[in-house]
Amino acid sequence: MLTILAQTGNRKSFDDNDLMFVLETVYDSFRFSEVIGRADISRATDIGEGVVRTIIQRLKSMNFVSVNRYGVGITETGLDFIRTVGITYMRLDHTDSAIGAYQVPLLIKGKGNRINKGIEQRNCALKIGADGCTTVIYRNGKLLLPPEWDIDEKSPDLAAQIRRYPLSEEDVILIGGSDADLRMASKASNSAALALLEYEGDPVRQPGTEERSLNCRNRSCRGCPDTDFCFPALASLPAPFSPGCRSWTESSLSGTRGGRPWPARPPRIRPPRNT
Repeated sequence: MLTILAQTGNRKSFDDNDLMFVLETVYDSFRFSEVIGRADISRATDIGEGVVRTIIQRLKSMNFVSVNRYGVGITETGLDFIRTVGITYMRLDHTDSAIGAYQVPLLIKGKGNRINKGIEQRNCALKIGADGCTTVIYRNGKLLLPPEWDIDEKSPDLAAQIRRYPLSEEDVILIGGSDADLRMASKASNSAALALLEYEGDPVRQPGTEERSLNCRNRSCRGCPDTDFCFPALASLPAPFSPGCRSWTESSLSGTRGGRPWPARPPRIRPPRNT
């Protein structure tokens, strides 16, 4: 599973799924040329405004979003990330073909060959406490619910809405569902989406070889334990991230760059209290 935030510390207010949902919401407003602020994001995601503020600060520190008096906008680095992972929020009406009173649909580009019967995606949703996740694959010009349930024939309204988006072979639509709220529904679809983004098949440099991709501009990869897997489109990420390496996703919290720790801070010495 693609990990964005390092699992360190006592951070319980949000996780990778929440961070992705906020970033997807900001990107969705960018696609439709809409202005969106922190309060709008909170209402659109069912995430508390205080948690949204913290997530935006984290995204801003990663150079994924920018904040000004007009609202929150996505940066070029954020666009590179969204396009690289290939996840897009979809504006679809509620459908009876998927489970849950609240539904969050996502489009994942070109990962249909990694799906068997959609059971793994459903299990991802159940594991985080949601009610389920419906999987649809675009294959041979048809929208199929694995293995062979034809969405165009069985649910033409849903198929028509999905086809408003540009689809390519083996694209995947994940509809996370929950009876609790949109936040839990987004956890269902995002956890299943991130699980699809395994590094197997995606790496630029295969383990055990010394070949480097010409697209990777990271010159500090040699000796880095994370260079077996490299996203070339993210090669321009700024410090403290490791550009081009998968460790960039964890470095902001784990205190590492390219697999190598930052110099330790000197201990803080407090003066003795007068008694």
